[in-house]
Amino acid sequence: MYNAICNPDFTKIQLICLIHLNITSLTTKLLSISFLSSGSVIDIKEIYDENLINADFIYLFYGGILLYYEKFVEGGCAIGGYILDKNDEWYSKWDIPENFTIPRRCVFFTKNNENSFGMISEITPNNFTIITSSLPKDANDGKHIYHSVLLMI
Repeated sequence: MYNAICNPDFTKIQLICLIHLNITSLTTKLLSISFLSSGSVIDIKEIYDENLINADFIYLFYGGILLYYEKFVEGGCAIGGYILDKNDEWYSKWDIPENFTIPRRCVFFTKNNENSFGMISEITPNNFTIITSSLPKDANDGKHIYHSVLLMI
């Protein structure tokens, strides 16, 4: 194992861990393990997508997971990713431009109450610009609600 993160599932009474597991020097697996606060494991799933094996992840406040990856390129980080629904099934590609690049330092943050993912997109000596990407909000009625924010500081 080289990376694990566990959080409460915000839509169910359970906890979820996403674990990057090194099987061999060339083989890595990504597992999702759901368990109760008593420690009882209730589900184990393997996420098979090759692009996501080394991804970082953020649990979404309204259910689901953003799996994102960053690749260091000249002048910054190219980022992309996918969204899994609350059952760890593929939901959609992350709605950002293909090969989207942010400047070096690669600063990311989440705003769970708004279900958004933010990043610093431009840095100048006296200023920086923050952009946010809306993430799906899985409401009880089955409809997906999106919030968009563009904040320039």
